[in-house]
Amino acid sequence: MSFVVFNAEANIVCIAILGMLFYRNIKSIDRSERQFRFNFVLVYFMLYFCTDIVLGFLNRGGLTKTGVSVRVWNALNTVFLVTLTHSWYIFIKRNYGVLERMKLKERVTGALPMFFQWIFNIPVFVFVGKWFVDSDLDMTPFYYLCHLTIPVGYIIAASVKSFARAKDRRNFLFKKQYFIYGVYPLLVCFLGFLQIFIIGIPLFCFTTTILLLYVYLTSLDESVSIDPLTNLNNRVQLRKYVARECANKTGDRAGFYVVMMDIDRFKLINDRYGHLAGDHAIIDAATILKKSCDEFYRRTFVARYGGDEFIIILNSDKEEDVRELIEEMRNHLANFTKTANREYELNISAGFSLHTGSADEFKKSVDLADQALYVDKQNRRKLEKKEN
Repeated sequence: MSFVVFNAEANIVCIAILGMLFYRNIKSIDRSERQFRFNFVLVYFMLYFCTDIVLGFLNRGGLTKTGVSVRVWNALNTVFLVTLTHSWYIFIKRNYGVLERMKLKERVTGALPMFFQWIFNIPVFVFVGKWFVDSDLDMTPFYYLCHLTIPVGYIIAASVKSFARAKDRRNFLFKKQYFIYGVYPLLVCFLGFLQIFIIGIPLFCFTTTILLLYVYLTSLDESVSIDPLTNLNNRVQLRKYVARECANKTGDRAGFYVVMMDIDRFKLINDRYGHLAGDHAIIDAATILKKSCDEFYRRTFVARYGGDEFIIILNSDKEEDVRELIEEMRNHLANFTKTANREYELNISAGFSLHTGSADEFKKSVDLADQALYVDKQNRRKLEKKEN
């Protein structure tokens, strides 16, 4: 009985911690889609821990163990486990990138294993209970196979996605974080197996709560370095990146290019179509700029500098590289304007300068790039007048 009480206390403590994280998220002024997805993960984990408490008392004393109670609470436990692992999988899959959206087909395909477990397990508990529950009212090996296979599959799929992102050179700033997101859930699974089959200590709830605390603290750190409107880096992250690049500069490259750009006629979009359309224009531009940089053959860093201004650090000292990148961005924007159903036309003006100094001298390079941007904007307007 002492173990059952300890197990209940451990789960209650974990529920309280996750409840505080959930409360903090729903009270946040700037609620992002990431927080929304994370809240689903928190809720399903709390529900799972609740069923784990009840099952502890059923299996080891404290509550009367009947065929109905065993079936009902184990069925709920199974539903919450597969749902929370699916929520974690979706959270990892949609966590990063500029407003990444999953297509309907992709969402349905990802949810099919969860739906299958719901549809298969619940009728089995109701109509063919002996497959899952033996004559002593203990769970059969077949139950554990059905109970764990799909949830473990979701965890492995999410970890593979995290490892792939850690390996991707474009995600160099978050490599350690992605690696932890890949490794730690696998450790949680391993300790969960130990809890079920060997030790009986509530390792799963402890390690899960540590993981979710890490995710929450990481999100707090990112909230001061990620622009909430576009999900691009902001000036805080820009300063960190520039300081690191300047400190790690090698002799085989003179420096890197600083590219400043803004949206053409942005004030007109705001005045004519409203500030909501202006926000959409900034989001559209950010998405396209990030996509262009991700596809470029040189390493880049993209940040929102303020308003409709963006800044790109191109890890090259060759002017032809920066001109090619700007041209690719304009081509992507032109294609977007042709295909997207927007009231406005998207284009950019851009200026660049080569930074060869220290991090303290970076502001000078930004000013030079900004001056070049102004010149480019004036030249483009003169060209438009001539064409008209």
